[in-house]
Amino acid sequence: MREVCIISHSGDPDGIFSQALLLKHTRNAVSRIHSFMIENDEIIQLLKRDEIRNCSELYIADLPLNEAAITDSELLELLSDKDLYYYDHHYLSNSRDNLLKNICKVYLREEAVCAAKIISRVLFPLEPYPEFVSEIAQACDFNIINDRFWVGQKLRRIISVISIDERDELVDDIIRGTWFDGMNLHEKYVAKESEANKLEKAAIMFMNEMTELFEIKDYKFAISYASQILYMKPGLSNLAVCNPQCDAVIVLYEGKSDVLLTAALGINANAIPILEYCVYKGGGGRNNAGGYKLEKEKIISRENYLEIKNHIIKDFTEYLKTIEFEYNY
Repeated sequence: MREVCIISHSGDPDGIFSQALLLKHTRNAVSRIHSFMIENDEIIQLLKRDEIRNCSELYIADLPLNEAAITDSELLELLSDKDLYYYDHHYLSNSRDNLLKNICKVYLREEAVCAAKIISRVLFPLEPYPEFVSEIAQACDFNIINDRFWVGQKLRRIISVISIDERDELVDDIIRGTWFDGMNLHEKYVAKESEANKLEKAAIMFMNEMTELFEIKDYKFAISYASQILYMKPGLSNLAVCNPQCDAVIVLYEGKSDVLLTAALGINANAIPILEYCVYKGGGGRNNAGGYKLEKEKIISRENYLEIKNHIIKDFTEYLKTIEFEYNY
């Protein structure tokens, strides 16, 4: 019996749309499908599960298979006996890039193109609906402010408050094209988006109250603490918007061990090397944004935030002072 596993990121439109498109592609052609939507740090434990070990084909989308997520030996042990299809846009080292090229049946990674866009282009060429949802994912991932972007923001808010079962139902609705009506959400999702929007506004107000500004030489930074509803892009984007005078922002999330950073628009890696710093700390990212985990994966809370924040500012300051960097607009 032909078994297929599909794994994608769970937290944003790109991961959800990638999951839906890959399910649409495989459902009528295989005997059994196992599908998972996960966070980046869950990949290694998932790959060790029996469902993954027993499958003959594995699709992975919108998840960076970097050295922080999985070692070379683990990658070869767990994946080299499968037909591996990989669609992504995150930074990878040259050595990891070459290893994946060697073991993947299909390896498609473009740093300026989201995973759903790659999948749509390759598996559904010239089909309007896959192209439409992939354009939403592309707009959200790369802050392309258009009508697709705002649809994607509504979807992102829904993702932040629904259960796992509801998320699976959402994927099915995306496959059928019943999650939206024109450029608006279907009625069944309007209340969820409204609920999430209220929670998000309250979380932004709290994050702004917790924000601290600091400088390294002539460079301005904002650092803050946020609830999980703002995890990843929402927290970083809102902190940057609320502090337009800053060249980069850093967010620590309650209940997580991640430190996430991004440079402001117009500040490239030669100005402030955010991605380089994250890789140095054992993490990764893309487009001069990224993240890494605290030592021993220490969980961030209101009680320890001040200590962690001060350590991060000190560490980041020392790192930047050891390298030469200039503004390049």
